[in-house]
Amino acid sequence: MSKLIREFDAGVQGAALLGGKSSEGLLFTSGHKVLLQDLAEGTIRTLGDGYDLPSSIIATPDGQSLLVVDLDPAEGHFVLYAASLSDAHRRHARALLRARGRPTQLAVHGTTLFYADRSTGRLSAVDLAALRERGLADTPRSSKAREKSEALAGHPRTLFEGLVSPVGLLVAPDGRRVYVSESKPGRIVSIGLDDGSRTVERLGLAEPQYLTLGTRKHAVLVPLYRGAGSVQSWEPATDKVETLVEMSQADRPFAAWEIGRNLVAVDRHRIHW
Repeated sequence: MSKLIREFDAGVQGAALLGGKSSEGLLFTSGHKVLLQDLAEGTIRTLGDGYDLPSSIIATPDGQSLLVVDLDPAEGHFVLYAASLSDAHRRHARALLRARGRPTQLAVHGTTLFYADRSTGRLSAVDLAALRERGLADTPRSSKAREKSEALAGHPRTLFEGLVSPVGLLVAPDGRRVYVSESKPGRIVSIGLDDGSRTVERLGLAEPQYLTLGTRKHAVLVPLYRGAGSVQSWEPATDKVETLVEMSQADRPFAAWEIGRNLVAVDRHRIHW
């Protein structure tokens, strides 16, 4: 079992690893900002500012750009921005999509972005290449400007409906299924991308959160939010489960990554590694 020996206090709204298993750092959103933490030194630098409520974030496969979900909870909308890693300020970011909903964890496979909408229970896919070709002007947030922009808003493709409080999202390495954690029912399901079939993979979990790939082949890391926080490693092919770390009653991890022999766990108030 792993032991977390360092921590950094930060209000975290969303997080993603930059650089995969050979991590270049931890991306996270906090307040109105997009930040990057160096996990070797613990230092943090601001990549971008000026967002309303940035939540979900992910780096593109080439590691040069970021995709940031900026929420407008009052209106029930979000804007998906593409921003350069070297300058992720909202004023320089490109608005790709404006749509209704509240996406949680983002996943990219090829040129497709996947997200689950916590408010509607839909699993959706967006063609990033098509969005970049078209784009969407970032308009002022007045009601009239918002109404006009709705006509330009993208139309994500719905893959599945009926998810219950979805949080985590992970595309299988072969691209054939998407794993989704449903926090309140305490389960993980998978959705077939060819036929839209739904399979219940795990039950009885204490509010599972983000789903990420572990260092072992095809292993999935599953942070559990309720009770004393913990992080499990789960192998879908064999259903083998191992607890990697048990945390205190005060810790509520929502995301975790293995980097070499180290484990990084993120909760809403601090980053542990």
